[in-house]
Amino acid sequence: MGLAMATNLQKHLSQKQTPNLRFYNRTESRGAILKQLGGIPSTIRELVANSDIIFLSLSDDAAVESVLVEMLEESPNHLDKKIVVDTTTIQPSTSVKAKLMLQERGANYVAAPVVGTFPTAAKGQLLWILAGKEASVDAVSPYIIGAMGRAAVILGEDVSLASLMKSIA
Repeated sequence: MGLAMATNLQKHLSQKQTPNLRFYNRTESRGAILKQLGGIPSTIRELVANSDIIFLSLSDDAAVESVLVEMLEESPNHLDKKIVVDTTTIQPSTSVKAKLMLQERGANYVAAPVVGTFPTAAKGQLLWILAGKEASVDAVSPYIIGAMGRAAVILGEDVSLASLMKSIA
């Protein structure tokens, strides 16, 4: 679903005439459609240095931890005031760990698992479950509602609640 979400986000950015989506995929060829739409392939270092908001959409807890460690190692001085939005379905404890890892570097974490199928994602109609600092959730909402999702359930600052709610959705 990550590619469908990223495709919709790139289309949204183009319509709003804002800078194109920078993206990183461990399998570079998977981003070909994004590049055709104007997206900019980047290394993790370039992505972090040139983005205020970073969306993650990965396969599992281990992938989230691996990418976060790579971000922290590649860009230790570029994370201050960044917002990392994680759409991956992960354990509540992994969300808390991710928040703490990023918080140590001055970044904010928003847990943002989504509810829906691939066709729903392709239509930009996912239901988002958001948890994190209110200012961070407010900052990312314009890139979610109307771009990648139809609505969001906002659960407050406890990032573990988003994963818990996703598990019963």
